[in-house]
Amino acid sequence: CSEWDRIASVSFCVDGMPCTDRREIARWITPYWRRGRQHYAIDASAFLGLFGSGGAQSFFVELGPDWERATEWTTSVSLRFRSTGGERATGAELAFRGGAFDATYNTRAPFPFTPPAGTTRVELVTILSGHGQVTGNNCAEWCDHRHTFSVNATALPTIMHSDATIGSALGCAEHAVDGWIPGQWGNGAPMRAYWCPGLPVEARHEDITSLVTIGAANELTYAGAYGIGAPAGGDIALSAYVVYYEAP
Repeated sequence: CSEWDRIASVSFCVDGMPCTDRREIARWITPYWRRGRQHYAIDASAFLGLFGSGGAQSFFVELGPDWERATEWTTSVSLRFRSTGGERATGAELAFRGGAFDATYNTRAPFPFTPPAGTTRVELVTILSGHGQVTGNNCAEWCDHRHTFSVNATALPTIMHSDATIGSALGCAEHAVDGWIPGQWGNGAPMRAYWCPGLPVEARHEDITSLVTIGAANELTYAGAYGIGAPAGGDIALSAYVVYYEAP
């Protein structure tokens, strides 16, 4: 991790080691240069099905790009489990990732999925943040980009963050009550597109049970837009999952 606000994440290693096949289960943004202890408690319950088989499992922790000058961190990650007697996540299928927010961004095939028998609820769970600052529009960190998913041709509510919110001078500072770290040595107070430096990027949950057929083939589609137009630069960090739940 450097002195800049960078993407940090914990990913589950599907293939164990050497962990070339990863599934992101938690994301936060590092604060600007700030010594001291930072602590994040992030709900990853939706991804329990990824490692529900138990036994030895591997995870990959990243606190910034590998090409950047590293600073010294001591990192500790723990997983905390509990039983509530309610529905539990039993499976999570990675449907879409983000990438360069350019003319090719929406060149992607629909994602087919079949909820297994016994599924009582299906969710679309997304971890989303925009990054980069292209000259002219400041995409995708400081611009109005929107994301629309459709289940079996029925559009879900568009995920959007208006221009009025992005760049608001104290938009992130107002989240101090949520753990935003004050006194960062950088441009930490203004709101970004779906994130703040020094805070988790919370997963969004959309219940899509009523739109799917359990035990049969279904289809999920996705497209991103700059406002109401075509993608216009920067990068979208996205992990979009179809998650299955079962009753106890």
